[in-house]
Amino acid sequence: MHVCIFTTAHPWDDVRVKSKFVDSFLDAGDRVTWIGPDRAFFESAASRDPRVEHRLLASPPGWKGRVLAMRSLRSALAELEDVDWVYTPDPDAAALALTVPGTRVLFDIHEEYHKGHLAQSVPRAVRGASERAIRAAIAGVARRCDLVTSVNQAILDAYAVGNDKGFVTFNTPPSWFTRVDVTSDVGDGAVTFFHGKALAGNGTGVVVDGLAEVRRRGVDARVVMFPSNGAVDAPPYDPSFAARSREPDVDGALVLVPGLAHRAMPAVMGAVDAGLIAYDRVLGAGSLPNRFFEYLALGIPVIVPEYAPLMRDIVLEEGVGRTADFEDPDSVADAMQLMAADPAARSAMGERARSAFTARYAWAPIFGRLRQRMVRA
Repeated sequence: MHVCIFTTAHPWDDVRVKSKFVDSFLDAGDRVTWIGPDRAFFESAASRDPRVEHRLLASPPGWKGRVLAMRSLRSALAELEDVDWVYTPDPDAAALALTVPGTRVLFDIHEEYHKGHLAQSVPRAVRGASERAIRAAIAGVARRCDLVTSVNQAILDAYAVGNDKGFVTFNTPPSWFTRVDVTSDVGDGAVTFFHGKALAGNGTGVVVDGLAEVRRRGVDARVVMFPSNGAVDAPPYDPSFAARSREPDVDGALVLVPGLAHRAMPAVMGAVDAGLIAYDRVLGAGSLPNRFFEYLALGIPVIVPEYAPLMRDIVLEEGVGRTADFEDPDSVADAMQLMAADPAARSAMGERARSAFTARYAWAPIFGRLRQRMVRA
């Protein structure tokens, strides 16, 4: 089977697209061509997978560059021969692929496009109308595609994707993610929590304030964060983070790690005691993110937002963590304190997390069922 990855925005080292879909197609013996912008998160050109035929195009950053590149991207797709499926993780790319005659399009919807960042970026007065318009547009694109995957059923339902073409592929890590030996201890004896990118929009400020509060209560706690996309002294994700990280109430309690490629993540994450998903009420509403399943895969108990039903229900039903209000530092401190106080409970949560992942959320069987459906189509 020849699969073309067709994207207007995703870099060629994207975690979900490359580490899971592309690698799985390749491991199944399929031919993979990648058409998209010439950019990457962490990798260099020398590290590109030689099994993938890359047809990358120069594209200026931002929405303007994305629009300007569309004609060239469509031409590259139209020139490609003997393609069985076009896989696209972008709504605009899916719509573009549908204009090329004879293509079978697999549209991978990995977020609620009409919510999340969109809801925060448009004026409140037009937010409702904007959400409805985008929701209708995405549903229209999905209706014309041959197959639609998504990270959870709620998103498929939101865009009116029926069982005839909908398929859930959780935001779960690839098989190699769980096969990494962990020998380091980033906490040096402290109870260590993993947060990830120090972004203004993913709860970093509340996590830092919660950390300060739990330390005031006498808990020796630390939090691992990535302050920038690259070296620690590179331009920060959040310009205000550097000053806050040096304040006395968290001095020495933040473990700052340079930005890493996905292959390096298990070794860092696997050395912590518990994980955090710190989304606010807007981002948490329909989220079931990759990082959540990475915690489960590595056997790490997790604290999730109490108002994020997709994560909360799994955590409570499987017994793999705790919940907190990640808009309230005191609530975050409460959850961290409870997690720190009972090592035996943490260990049991971690064991249940790994078992639940293996039984219900592992990537290989999910992808296998998806590929069978593609082959039969």
